[in-house]
Amino acid sequence: MLATVRGKYESSAVKLLEDVPYRNRVEVLVTFLDQEAWVSVISADQQRTLRRVVKESRLGLSATDVLVLWLAQRGRTTGEIAERMKREPKTIRNRLSRVYKALGVTTRGAAVAKAVEVGLLDPLKCITGDEK
Repeated sequence: MLATVRGKYESSAVKLLEDVPYRNRVEVLVTFLDQEAWVSVISADQQRTLRRVVKESRLGLSATDVLVLWLAQRGRTTGEIAERMKREPKTIRNRLSRVYKALGVTTRGAAVAKAVEVGLLDPLKCITGDEK
């Protein structure tokens, strides 16, 4: 579970401004607020990363699942993905099957399209194949 709460940094400690709901394991992301303007001080890159992490969490996908999708988006075969990740092709096939189920699709192309649609992958990377 991912919980996001507001917090302030005071006296070398983080003071939470909201309660954290506790059910089993909880990952907490604290959004620090500017004391005067009372606005979030988080960069645009951090906001994009946060949105992606929250989406992954809601879909039940891990960072490794998203990496496999990222490589599939670039046209890599199961064998190429396995080689790059130092895993067996069967492991990658099994992971892709779990990803398909989480995304509610049945093919690699549909999984990539759904991941782009929900914001897990950058749509321009499908076109350029840029791996940077």
